[in-house]
Amino acid sequence: MKIPRLQNTSGDSILLAAVKLMTTLSAMLITMVLSKALALTVYGAFVQCISIISIGTSISILGLADASNYFFNRTNDVEERKKYVNSIFSALLFSGLLTAALILAFGAQIARYFSNDGLRPFLWLIALRPLLMNAFCALQVLHVAIGKARSVMIRNLAVSLAQLMIVLAVSATTKDLRLVLSLYLALDIVVTGLFFISFAKSGFWVRPRFPDRRILREIFSFSLPMAAYILMNALLRDMDRLMIGGLESAERLAIYANCAKILPFDFVSTSFLTILVPIITRLIHGGALKEAKALFSLYLKIGYTITWILTTASLLCSSQMITFLYSEKYLPGETVFILYVVVEMVKSGIT
Repeated sequence: MKIPRLQNTSGDSILLAAVKLMTTLSAMLITMVLSKALALTVYGAFVQCISIISIGTSISILGLADASNYFFNRTNDVEERKKYVNSIFSALLFSGLLTAALILAFGAQIARYFSNDGLRPFLWLIALRPLLMNAFCALQVLHVAIGKARSVMIRNLAVSLAQLMIVLAVSATTKDLRLVLSLYLALDIVVTGLFFISFAKSGFWVRPRFPDRRILREIFSFSLPMAAYILMNALLRDMDRLMIGGLESAERLAIYANCAKILPFDFVSTSFLTILVPIITRLIHGGALKEAKALFSLYLKIGYTITWILTTASLLCSSQMITFLYSEKYLPGETVFILYVVVEMVKSGIT
């Protein structure tokens, strides 16, 4: 089977696969370092903060990142694009500030829900992060639309490595969660600001202002159905942590969150797929359906074989894996760890 020569698109795919691999490894290292450096109670508070940020981000995005992609690419008229982009960021600013205000206003109730009075001081450091993360997400979409996909990938890698450096530095010195969250907030502000500047250099200054009602109605008629999907997806994704957080202590939540974390057993197959999609697409468009089928079949075989080898090894050495990844403090969650590894095995078999 002859595989088409790699073109620029495939080169970008290889870079994307490499960036995905590096960011995945960086996220794993961040979890490992924090789990071993912080006490269970403190790490549990960190998990609670991440859950609040995740839900706040999903609620306040309102499908506007998808709307920015649609309305920006719908027309080639620069002034028309600016109107829609400014209106979208105005809506993002309002929803983000409202979400931040609600997090702070209901801080006592949030702390009571998680049975953690020590959570309230951290809320000041995470309240604005949904706004910053949503703005960053929309700006990434717009950068891809103007042909800067490669720079987005490189910046995402830089952000991931910067977060790792923050965690390593704090864990080796103060072990202060407040400092970690403060530096994460500062990093979000800097990166989002740089993205705004980069987008401005391409001729699109973002100027949030009171939007035209007609434009706003048109934007929300497109984005709100997407918002419902995003919110439902987020709630399903975070529901287990929210339930455990409401029913159990911060320590038990910390153990559950790490042991239920989906490990990247499929990182090899995912990386291969990113690279193979342009090749398979060219084969299909070229009428070479048999070659495309054979290549995709080979990818599936390699993917689930590697995944099953890794998951089986994890099951046989589950306690050693937990100790290596998170430390002995998390061994009470071994049953949860095993259950989620089995789920990954089943998913890879179905795929």
